[in-house]
Amino acid sequence: MSTFKPEDIEALSSQFSAASSNLNIVKSVEQFTALEDESKDPALVASDLAAQTAFLRKLKFAYLEQNAKDKYVKTIVSDIDDAPIVTADDNKALFASNEEAKQRLKAAKESLHHTQKSIRELAPAVEQEYNKAQKMTARASALSQKILDARLDLIRLRQTHPHPRLTIPLADQKLVDQVAEMQALNDDLEAAQRHMHTVKERIRTSAGAAERLRMERAEAEHAVRKIRERAAADARNERLFVPLYDWYVLILGICHAGC
Repeated sequence: MSTFKPEDIEALSSQFSAASSNLNIVKSVEQFTALEDESKDPALVASDLAAQTAFLRKLKFAYLEQNAKDKYVKTIVSDIDDAPIVTADDNKALFASNEEAKQRLKAAKESLHHTQKSIRELAPAVEQEYNKAQKMTARASALSQKILDARLDLIRLRQTHPHPRLTIPLADQKLVDQVAEMQALNDDLEAAQRHMHTVKERIRTSAGAAERLRMERAEAEHAVRKIRERAAADARNERLFVPLYDWYVLILGICHAGC
């Protein structure tokens, strides 16, 4: 029959509480749970894995220690009749179980080693893909913002230009009309250029004729000036000859009267 005393139970409880407080089990579990929500950077994952591995080793050692202490205390404080009897077969079975556990542990360590090696080999590629994903995410965000801005601009344009709006058929028809109008304007421009060329030829011809008339006028003015000079000379000569003529006539009259 078991002879546990209250003070023994309190002592075991205090020992377990002290061990739990030293390991900070609850706090560590909360920290590891919080780490799962953080970034999945390969370097951070490797650091978290190393920390969790160290923590689990300490936890396993503390568990085995506390379990051994508990069994030892139970064996010490129990009656000799109720105490568990450990035989050689139990030791052999425990040894075989430990060997099997060691083999499993060795296989698990090898698998973990290969996994860690693969993680180290794949970490640069994962980091590159992660950076690419971040760039693509930033680009997608920028494109989404541009699409939103374009939609807002479209809404503003629709508010600024209400119905009836210019549709594709109307735009095509307007384009055709503008092409025809441009062709007509081009024809008018060519006709105006031809008319301008004709007018220039007329102006050139008229300028030649005007130059010819100017020369003829200059010649006519020169001839008129000579005629005027000759007429003035004749007038001067006439003023000189009239008194002489009168004197001559008078002398003839006197001569005829004397004869």
